[in-house]
Amino acid sequence: MDLTTFPMQRIIGIGIDLLDRRRLSRILMKSEKTRARLTQRILSGQEQMSSEWTALAEVDSDSTALVSFLANSINK
Repeated sequence: MDLTTFPMQRIIGIGIDLLDRRRLSRILMKSEKTRARLTQRILSGQEQMSSEWTALAEVDSDSTALVSFLANSINK
């Protein structure tokens, strides 16, 4: 999937969806250790590899593509 051809509204919508999922996953996590571990992974750009993130956020292909695109843009 080439995100450079995505309409801007779709990209913004996916970004808002990701933020909502992160917020929800933080609310649902009861363990302070789990929350701290996931927060560290989000800040380091490794949330896609987090089993907690995958289980709680149920990342779909569009969200995964956007996170990959943003991570690649930041790392350049």
